[in-house]
Amino acid sequence: ISILTTAAYYRPVQKGEKPPFTFGHTTGEYFRVTGEILSVLGGLYFFFRGIQYFVQRRPSLKTLIVDSYSEVLFFVHSLLLLSSVVLYFCGQELYVASMVFSLALGWANMLYYTRGFQQMGIYSVMIAKMILRDLCRFMFVYLVFLLGFSTAVVTLIEDDNEGQDTNSSEYARCSHTKRSRTSYNSLYYTCLELFKFTIGMGDLEFTENYRFKSV
Repeated sequence: ISILTTAAYYRPVQKGEKPPFTFGHTTGEYFRVTGEILSVLGGLYFFFRGIQYFVQRRPSLKTLIVDSYSEVLFFVHSLLLLSSVVLYFCGQELYVASMVFSLALGWANMLYYTRGFQQMGIYSVMIAKMILRDLCRFMFVYLVFLLGFSTAVVTLIEDDNEGQDTNSSEYARCSHTKRSRTSYNSLYYTCLELFKFTIGMGDLEFTENYRFKSV
């Protein structure tokens, strides 16, 4: 994972060009390509090991979620890494997104190797149980409430002109420093704004220029 992190950090960034990028015959480039090759070989190893595990064990869905979550995470990590390679050679810049998700998941999978330590193993088991049980249930309830309140706000906001400054001359003077407010008629935008309220980053004064302020 350290080699993958280093190779991802020093990935080539050439504006105006699409992958695959031209190879520069320098010492740094040789080290980077070597790290990328080792990372791909590691991804292939986890990919085929995951297929072998699923074919031999043939676990049920319940067993897969409860007892084999580590194998699933390693398999998903390898899929993201290999898909990043395919996207790179297909000339798609989306390879970066797949690579960073693979990198983040790879660091999370490091907890798997702490299970053999008496002091650290309990945290790996505790986090897995917390995510698979309590956190998943909480997120389901939270998403239901978030969607419900978002649809209520979208229904309450009547048109796109609400929330905009009514003084056109003042708006003209400040147009170069202020961005127009995005309409709360958009369900996606409203969900994001209500999520900000959940983590304490929302604008509590967003109702000042809207009707039904008391509601």
